[in-house]
Amino acid sequence: MKNILLILTITIFTSYTLYAQYNDPYQYYPMATGNYWYYSAGPGSYYSEKIYADSVDSRGNRFFWHRTKYAGDSPTYGVDTKYFFIVTPTWGIDARYLYKLDAKEGDWWWVRRGDSSDTTVGTWCELTDIHDGTYLGIETRFKEYAFNIRVKENNKYYDYWDHDEILAYGIGLVYRDNDAYYPYNLLGAIIDGKTIGNPVDVKETTAEELPDNFELYQNYPNPFNPSTVISYDLVEMGFVSLDVYDVLGRKMKNLVNEVQNAGRHELTFKAGNLSSGIYLCCLKCSNKMKVIKMLLTK
Repeated sequence: MKNILLILTITIFTSYTLYAQYNDPYQYYPMATGNYWYYSAGPGSYYSEKIYADSVDSRGNRFFWHRTKYAGDSPTYGVDTKYFFIVTPTWGIDARYLYKLDAKEGDWWWVRRGDSSDTTVGTWCELTDIHDGTYLGIETRFKEYAFNIRVKENNKYYDYWDHDEILAYGIGLVYRDNDAYYPYNLLGAIIDGKTIGNPVDVKETTAEELPDNFELYQNYPNPFNPSTVISYDLVEMGFVSLDVYDVLGRKMKNLVNEVQNAGRHELTFKAGNLSSGIYLCCLKCSNKMKVIKMLLTK
């Protein structure tokens, strides 16, 4: 009888310990001043984030600045009391509710409405899987989020998968499938003063190093065949679209369609089956727009 009670006690204690290990939803994206993440975004391409300041309002909502914080600066991230992770919370109704940190498998929510006149279209997210594993030598629990776009065509609604993201307990974002481009993979981080993985080679971007102007640079080489490099500067975080049009104004390629951080960005555009001629590359972000001409020769 004592053995049975002992086994039962051990089982209950073990189950409770495993559950308690992951009982703080905020730890799926641990946000605090000084926390820092370093990602690989493809061959020779890297991306980093650092939290420079944080605050809490009277209702318990948390706010974070991921570049720097001057007087009058608005926070770029937020986590509310319902565990919703918000991008640029001061956007109000246009804020993006990226993750629900306490979500269970099958839960879904609207990320952002696509049309104010029809609140049934836009981007929505579903928590598709929860599992335990190891990342950068740390035993953790993963939550996988699938982002989808719902559109209305001919009075019918259609859902299209957009991309996946994975959060790890005590670490944060460890993977993002960046559509047609290389995925983001976490190489290292500093969380609450503890180093994870290898963030040794990180070059931190200071406020003085951030671009002064919103700029789309001339592609190189130009003329080009079959590929060319396009680079641009963002002075603040925002939703970015980068598209290629022909001279008649028809969109031929979408190259970027996502929220991006301030700083220099660069990508390679492959012409594929486009015919020779002049094309327009259009960059849009935060009600700003830049256009360059590109010449494809075959």
